[in-house]
Parts: sequence; structure tokens; C-alpha cells
Amino acid sequence: MAIKLTLLVFAACIVGYTLAVSCYVCYSHLDSTCNDKYKSPADHLTDCGDDVTGCSKTHAIGKFEGSRYKSLNRTCGVIYDNAICKFEDAYPFEDASQSITDSEVWQCSCEGDSCNTGSHVSYSLSAFVLTAVTAFLVR
Repeated sequence: MAIKLTLLVFAACIVGYTLAVSCYVCYSHLDSTCNDKYKSPADHLTDCGDDVTGCSKTHAIGKFEGSRYKSLNRTCGVIYDNAICKFEDAYPFEDASQSITDSEVWQCSCEGDSCNTGSHVSYSLSAFVLTAVTAFLVR
């Protein structure tokens, strides 16, 4: 019984810890280090506040007024449903009124601290641990 109580307290600590999420926040048009070969600089890590549970990343390539562009943004918040998260799932995007043509967009969201670093977002280790502990307690 003492082991289960200890694990329950541990799980509660993990839940409390994951409520205050930090995400990498950067915009490639403002900062050249916000790119595909992201090094996760500490100055990009931002406390997103108590109501935010995850992070997002948007990657777009295309043409703007005839010139090729590439844009990569990392932000706070679970914004996307991950239906177009992988390169092969990119959807075509055009907006003639803003001279945007021949473009493709990928959008991904993830839950947990600092999960929007790499070429694809990853899921939180704490969420995995919480699931494992809960499964152990329920059995």
C-alpha cells in the first residue's frame, strides 16, 4: 500500500509539473536560428502560462510575390490536430490576394515541456511516465 501511495504522490507531482508548460518560441523571418537544424537555444524557451498544455510548430515553403520563401515558426499552445504534421501530408496553399502561390504547409502540435524542438514535434516523457504509473495503480 505504501508503494502505491508513493507512486500516486509521484504521479501528482508530474501532473503539477506539466501544467506550467514551456515551449520554444521563434519565427524564422525574425531569427535565422529558428530553422530546420534547430539547436534549441535557451533564450527561445518561453513560459507559456498555466492554461497552456503544449506547443506547436508551423513550417511553410512557397512563393511570395514570385520569390521563394521558407518559414518556420514555433509557438505556445496546442493549435493543430496533427493531420498535416509530416512532410508527405503537407497541404497546398495559395492566396492570390496576398501574392502567395505554389506553397505547402505542415502544422504540428505536441503536449508537454519543450516538445517543439526538432524536425517533428515529440511527445512528453512525463506524459509517458504518468500513463505508466496510472496503469500500474489501476491494475
